[in-house]
Amino acid sequence: MILKNLVIQENDFDVFLGLTPTNKIEFLWDALHIGAHNSGVKQMSKQHADNVYDTELPPVIVSVSELRLGPHILTVMSVERLLVLSSDNLTVIRKFVNHLWSCGQIMRRRKDIRKDTSVVLPTDLPKYFIAYQIIGQMQPICEN
Repeated sequence: MILKNLVIQENDFDVFLGLTPTNKIEFLWDALHIGAHNSGVKQMSKQHADNVYDTELPPVIVSVSELRLGPHILTVMSVERLLVLSSDNLTVIRKFVNHLWSCGQIMRRRKDIRKDTSVVLPTDLPKYFIAYQIIGQMQPICEN
């Protein structure tokens, strides 16, 4: 590299000072080949892309469990603060919700969430599908 022919203006030099050592070498290489201004723009766009990646939303945690209660199956799906229960027996769902309530989960029914028959076959779709929003948690309720 021949650096004596390289001219870096003040704004481009300010970008150069904020770079890591490996990015400084890349900046100088690009400055010789595509110009100092274009090299500064390239490094700023790389930093902007890194910052956008760092501020992305955290991944959504989805949990699906199937519980067998006698001849009935209860499917419990949780997506962050949303709990979706589906079964072929409404009594099983109600008992599970009462159990969660007595364990201290504060929930609110979400009637706007419906089962989608276009996603799975109608034969595989359980008869009852109820969604709850978990609002918070409190101390378990004592039955005494």
